[in-house]
Amino acid sequence: MILGNDWPKPEPIDNWQTHGACKDHPELTWYPSHGESQTSQKAICDECPVRVRCLLFAIDQNEVDDFGIWGGTSAKQRTKIRRRLGRTRTPAACGTNSGYYRHRDLHETICDACRAAHNAYNRELRRQTLAAQ
Repeated sequence: MILGNDWPKPEPIDNWQTHGACKDHPELTWYPSHGESQTSQKAICDECPVRVRCLLFAIDQNEVDDFGIWGGTSAKQRTKIRRRLGRTRTPAACGTNSGYYRHRDLHETICDACRAAHNAYNRELRRQTLAAQ
């Protein structure tokens, strides 16, 4: 499982994600660190049969902590696309990892549901990191 911006995410309504070229490349980091090369990932996206669907999904998510490679674009590129489209971000829902950061960024008291989601996200991230080593 790849961690997304809001973990856990509901299952997709359709199965377009099962056709992504990225699923055949688990050795690549689809959520690269700042400054890490994204060339290999974007090259795979260029040949992906569901690239446009993936990009539309990422743009429609309007995540507060948007990151990772989606549809061959970086978070910065998707922000520019959203601005050109006139899309604004919706507030992150409570009970999600994004909700945790929304509270934190607005200097609000972090609710129990958001704290639990953030802790679960971090536990899963550590588990995946250890499993990859």
